[in-house]
Amino acid sequence: MYRATYDYYTAEKQHMERIEKELAARSAEKLAADEEAARLSFQRIMEKYKQHEASHKRIPNEKRYSEFLCISELMREYTALHNGKITISAEEGGLGVIEMSFDYVIHSELDSSHSHRLLGLLFRKYEQTNIFAVDGCVVIQVFQELYDEINTDSQSNGNSPAE
Repeated sequence: MYRATYDYYTAEKQHMERIEKELAARSAEKLAADEEAARLSFQRIMEKYKQHEASHKRIPNEKRYSEFLCISELMREYTALHNGKITISAEEGGLGVIEMSFDYVIHSELDSSHSHRLLGLLFRKYEQTNIFAVDGCVVIQVFQELYDEINTDSQSNGNSPAE
């Protein structure tokens, strides 16, 4: 018989406590240096973001938008069956977000395969899917870009648009 327990939660918690102790023990000079480094790092990130925004154009993708709304409706029905809460937002040419929360999900033999298919579809279709627990609830979040991006710099050079 093989029996093992792996407690990654406690190990991560202890690791974070050590980091917090190190951060709390920093001198004023070290704190000022860290804040300056963080400010410069954020400034570099913002410059790269602005360069990207200036050289790319968003084009609404109607197919992604309509598929997202269809899957959102399936998730709404699933959430209603399990007495959960769902928030859906979708902007054509923008971002689509689904957020579902459940106190619990109980499956009978009849609806477990339905849940497996629906949640499997969700995880296969959308890469940006998060599952986590908050205040005793299970939360599932889905994010999807409902647009295509083309590089405006490449068009002026005669190259084909990039996605």
